[in-house]
Amino acid sequence: HRGECIILCLSGRKAWLLDPHLNIHCRRQLPFDATFAHACYAPDLSTLFVAAKYDSNHQVWAVTVLRRQCSLRFHLQIHRVPIMTQGPHRMLVGMAVSNCRLFTLTAGRRLSCYRMEVQLDGDHDRGVIDL
Repeated sequence: HRGECIILCLSGRKAWLLDPHLNIHCRRQLPFDATFAHACYAPDLSTLFVAAKYDSNHQVWAVTVLRRQCSLRFHLQIHRVPIMTQGPHRMLVGMAVSNCRLFTLTAGRRLSCYRMEVQLDGDHDRGVIDL
């Protein structure tokens, strides 16, 4: 394995992958507003989990950094993570990642643990976060 230093950053509606000199390697439009979002990075999954604060559905999103097949170029995959937020107190108030597990805490004091993994789509070698 060779060591690399890349920076994954979010703006209100975009995800950017930068090198240490702030050159853009790739960028993607986000399907949610990431303003003031809570984010946790899972290095084993090469994925940033993002809890959107301005999303009325209180959704969690996954931004996964992938390499293109037979290339050194990067690609960003963005998927909604299907977490359980039920009941009148479903707003997320906390989120953490440890050992490929995503922990969420809702305002109704529901603590949930999800085992996460990246699965590759066989035809396109695209990564998909799976519970």
